[in-house]
Amino acid sequence: DDDDDDDDDDDDFSKRARDGHIMLARIMRERRDAPVQRFGAKVDAHAFDATVPWPPLLHISGLPEKLNSSNLLLQSFGKQGVKDAHPIYLGPFKGRAVLVFEKDHSGWERAKAFLDTCGMERDEVVRLRGEGKTEEAAAKEKALIKSEWVQEHVYNGWKNEQWAKKKLFRTVVVFRRKNELEQE
Repeated sequence: DDDDDDDDDDDDFSKRARDGHIMLARIMRERRDAPVQRFGAKVDAHAFDATVPWPPLLHISGLPEKLNSSNLLLQSFGKQGVKDAHPIYLGPFKGRAVLVFEKDHSGWERAKAFLDTCGMERDEVVRLRGEGKTEEAAAKEKALIKSEWVQEHVYNGWKNEQWAKKKLFRTVVVFRRKNELEQE
Protein backbone atom coordinates (compact mmCIF):
# COMPACT_ATOMS: atom_id res chain seq x y z
CA ASP A 1 0.00 0.00 0.00
CA ASP A 2 2.89 2.38 0.65
CA ASP A 3 3.95 1.97 -2.98
CA ASP A 4 0.50 3.13 -4.14
CA ASP A 5 0.87 6.29 -2.04
CA ASP A 6 4.24 7.01 -3.68
CA ASP A 7 2.68 6.71 -7.15
CA ASP A 8 -0.07 9.18 -6.18
CA ASP A 9 2.59 11.59 -4.87
CA ASP A 10 4.49 11.35 -8.18
CA ASP A 11 1.30 12.06 -10.15
CA ASP A 12 0.51 15.06 -7.92
CA PHE A 13 4.05 16.36 -8.33
CA SER A 14 3.89 16.00 -12.15
CA LYS A 15 0.55 17.80 -12.26
CA ARG A 16 1.84 20.61 -10.02
CA ALA A 17 4.99 20.94 -12.15
CA ARG A 18 2.93 21.08 -15.36
CA ASP A 19 0.51 23.62 -13.83
CA GLY A 20 3.45 25.70 -12.60
CA HIS A 21 5.02 25.62 -16.06
CA ILE A 22 1.77 26.74 -17.69
CA MET A 23 1.33 29.59 -15.21
CA LEU A 24 4.95 30.73 -15.65
CA ALA A 25 4.62 30.55 -19.44
CA ARG A 26 1.50 32.74 -19.31
CA ILE A 27 3.28 35.30 -17.16
CA MET A 28 6.31 35.32 -19.47
CA ARG A 29 4.10 35.68 -22.56
CA GLU A 30 2.31 38.63 -21.03
CA ARG A 31 5.57 40.26 -20.02
CA ARG A 32 7.60 39.54 -23.13
CA ASP A 33 5.06 38.69 -25.84
CA ALA A 34 6.73 35.29 -26.15
CA PRO A 35 4.87 32.22 -27.37
CA VAL A 36 3.67 29.73 -24.77
CA GLN A 37 5.53 26.44 -25.03
CA ARG A 38 3.81 23.18 -24.21
CA PHE A 39 5.13 21.38 -21.15
CA GLY A 40 8.44 19.67 -21.86
CA ALA A 41 8.89 21.27 -25.31
CA LYS A 42 12.21 22.75 -26.39
CA VAL A 43 12.13 26.55 -26.15
CA ASP A 44 13.06 28.51 -29.26
CA ALA A 45 16.41 30.18 -28.52
CA HIS A 46 15.05 33.45 -29.92
CA ALA A 47 11.58 33.27 -28.35
CA PHE A 48 12.20 36.11 -25.92
CA ASP A 49 13.69 38.63 -28.33
CA ALA A 50 11.34 41.58 -27.91
CA THR A 51 12.18 43.37 -31.16
CA VAL A 52 13.84 42.44 -34.41
CA PRO A 53 15.04 44.56 -37.32
CA TRP A 54 12.87 44.94 -40.41
CA PRO A 55 13.95 44.05 -43.02
CA PRO A 56 15.53 41.08 -41.22
CA LEU A 57 19.19 41.78 -40.40
CA LEU A 58 21.53 39.18 -38.94
CA HIS A 59 24.89 39.83 -37.32
CA ILE A 60 27.34 37.05 -38.22
CA SER A 61 30.67 36.43 -36.49
CA GLY A 62 33.43 33.87 -36.86
CA LEU A 63 33.52 34.09 -40.66
CA PRO A 64 36.62 33.07 -42.62
CA GLU A 65 38.88 36.01 -43.52
CA LYS A 66 38.27 35.30 -47.21
CA LEU A 67 34.66 36.58 -46.85
CA ASN A 68 35.76 40.20 -46.54
CA SER A 69 33.59 41.76 -49.26
CA SER A 70 29.90 42.11 -50.02
CA ASN A 71 30.28 40.10 -53.24
CA LEU A 72 32.01 37.19 -51.51
CA LEU A 73 29.43 37.17 -48.73
CA LEU A 74 26.61 37.11 -51.29
CA GLN A 75 28.29 34.25 -53.17
CA SER A 76 28.41 32.24 -49.95
CA PHE A 77 25.01 33.14 -48.50
CA GLY A 78 22.86 34.20 -51.47
CA LYS A 79 21.30 30.74 -51.73
CA GLN A 80 19.87 31.17 -48.24
CA GLY A 81 17.89 34.24 -49.28
CA VAL A 82 20.40 36.95 -48.36
CA LYS A 83 19.59 40.05 -50.42
CA ASP A 84 22.53 42.19 -49.33
CA ALA A 85 25.64 41.67 -47.20
CA HIS A 86 28.05 44.05 -45.49
CA PRO A 87 31.36 43.07 -43.92
CA ILE A 88 32.02 44.95 -40.68
CA TYR A 89 35.27 46.86 -40.69
CA LEU A 90 36.26 48.28 -37.33
CA GLY A 91 39.93 48.35 -38.26
CA PRO A 92 40.90 45.16 -40.10
CA PHE A 93 38.26 42.60 -41.04
CA LYS A 94 37.59 40.36 -38.03
CA GLY A 95 35.13 37.89 -39.57
CA ARG A 96 31.95 39.85 -38.79
CA ALA A 97 29.20 40.90 -41.19
CA VAL A 98 25.59 42.01 -41.45
CA LEU A 99 23.27 40.06 -43.73
CA VAL A 100 20.09 41.68 -45.05
CA PHE A 101 17.12 39.51 -46.05
CA GLU A 102 14.07 40.35 -48.19
CA LYS A 103 11.44 42.57 -46.60
CA ASP A 104 8.65 40.00 -46.89
CA HIS A 105 7.41 36.80 -45.28
CA SER A 106 9.89 34.60 -47.15
CA GLY A 107 12.78 36.84 -46.04
CA TRP A 108 11.57 36.56 -42.45
CA GLU A 109 11.34 32.76 -42.67
CA ARG A 110 14.74 32.47 -44.35
CA ALA A 111 16.38 34.66 -41.70
CA LYS A 112 14.91 32.48 -38.94
CA ALA A 113 16.12 29.33 -40.72
CA PHE A 114 19.56 30.90 -41.12
CA LEU A 115 19.70 31.49 -37.36
CA ASP A 116 19.16 27.78 -36.78
CA THR A 117 21.81 26.58 -39.26
CA CYS A 118 24.18 29.54 -39.62
CA GLY A 119 23.62 29.16 -43.34
CA MET A 120 26.86 27.45 -44.30
CA GLU A 121 27.04 23.96 -45.67
CA ARG A 122 29.98 21.76 -44.71
CA ASP A 123 31.35 21.86 -48.29
CA GLU A 124 31.32 25.65 -48.23
CA VAL A 125 33.28 25.72 -44.96
CA VAL A 126 35.85 23.31 -46.41
CA ARG A 127 36.16 25.40 -49.58
CA LEU A 128 36.73 28.62 -47.63
CA ARG A 129 38.95 27.26 -44.87
CA GLY A 130 41.02 25.01 -47.12
CA GLU A 131 40.76 21.62 -48.76
CA GLY A 132 41.82 18.54 -46.85
CA LYS A 133 39.67 19.26 -43.82
CA THR A 134 38.18 16.22 -42.16
CA GLU A 135 34.45 16.05 -41.40
CA GLU A 136 35.26 16.70 -37.75
CA ALA A 137 37.52 19.69 -38.53
CA ALA A 138 34.87 21.17 -40.86
CA ALA A 139 32.23 20.74 -38.15
CA LYS A 140 34.45 22.56 -35.64
CA GLU A 141 35.08 25.37 -38.15
CA LYS A 142 31.33 25.72 -38.79
CA ALA A 143 30.70 25.86 -35.03
CA LEU A 144 32.82 29.02 -34.88
CA ILE A 145 30.29 30.83 -37.06
CA LYS A 146 27.55 32.46 -34.97
CA SER A 147 24.48 34.40 -36.04
CA GLU A 148 22.00 36.56 -34.14
CA TRP A 149 19.45 39.27 -34.81
CA VAL A 150 21.00 42.71 -35.05
CA GLN A 151 19.92 44.39 -31.83
CA GLU A 152 18.70 47.96 -31.88
CA HIS A 153 21.39 49.34 -29.55
CA VAL A 154 24.12 47.69 -31.66
CA TYR A 155 22.58 49.03 -34.87
CA ASN A 156 22.43 52.53 -33.37
CA GLY A 157 26.08 52.21 -32.31
CA TRP A 158 27.08 51.65 -35.95
CA LYS A 159 25.61 54.98 -37.11
CA ASN A 160 28.97 56.72 -36.78
CA GLU A 161 31.00 53.91 -38.35
CA GLN A 162 32.31 54.57 -41.85
CA TRP A 163 31.51 51.07 -43.20
CA ALA A 164 27.88 51.38 -42.07
CA LYS A 165 27.39 54.92 -43.41
CA LYS A 166 28.56 53.87 -46.87
CA LYS A 167 26.52 50.71 -47.20
CA LEU A 168 24.22 49.54 -44.42
CA PHE A 169 22.37 52.79 -43.82
CA ARG A 170 21.17 52.92 -47.41
CA THR A 171 18.58 50.38 -46.22
CA VAL A 172 15.78 51.85 -44.10
CA VAL A 173 15.55 49.70 -40.95
CA VAL A 174 12.86 49.78 -38.30
CA PHE A 175 12.69 47.59 -35.22
CA ARG A 176 9.42 45.72 -34.86
CA ARG A 177 7.94 43.51 -32.19
CA LYS A 178 8.72 39.91 -33.01
CA ASN A 179 5.23 38.66 -32.24
CA GLU A 180 3.76 41.07 -34.84
CA LEU A 181 5.99 39.60 -37.53
CA GLU A 182 5.09 36.05 -36.53
CA GLN A 183 1.39 36.84 -36.98
CA GLU A 184 1.71 38.39 -40.48
